[in-house]
Amino acid sequence: MINVPTGEDIAYYRILSCGRSANGQLIPLETVVSAPVVQGDVGDGMIAFTTNDISFDSLSTRPDRVEFNFFNDGSDSSIYMNGEDSIAINDIPTGWSVTQNFSNNITPLTLTPPPAGTLTLDDLKNALARVFYLNCSKNFNCAEIPESYTPGIRKIRVKLVYTTNAALNQEVNFTKLLSAREKVILTPINSQVK
Repeated sequence: MINVPTGEDIAYYRILSCGRSANGQLIPLETVVSAPVVQGDVGDGMIAFTTNDISFDSLSTRPDRVEFNFFNDGSDSSIYMNGEDSIAINDIPTGWSVTQNFSNNITPLTLTPPPAGTLTLDDLKNALARVFYLNCSKNFNCAEIPESYTPGIRKIRVKLVYTTNAALNQEVNFTKLLSAREKVILTPINSQVK
């Protein structure tokens, strides 16, 4: 890359290559091209979960806790990028508490439902849909909007945990795709034979 002019969203690149002359001799070529400066398309770094993602089909009784983490076994062609991939919640539902924050897939994000009152399946799904995927970019800083990241499929595990009766535990999973950066279309500015 040559430069990104101040105040512009265009970067200029110098591409060095070789061509062949009419008699077959190699000739060095230089082309200067421009392209829009493209950020990663994770947007603000967050990808929302939906009630459809939280696909539990029954709730026999209130779970003791709910855990969120990533699969890192390659299933469903998924990847987990330590330091880039995180799970968070900002808007904690009334009565719920965060008992453990997500940390590098070693400890899951753990939520505890309200201790009293009725908890329906819809209540559970609506509460859990406030959790989101958080991309921390390749510089491991979750406080910044990501400028670079590793594209690919992320597979998220959601587990209802019953500490007194493990037979009631339930687990669902779903995937989220982090698309590659938008393609860059290079526009020639000039070409010359060196």
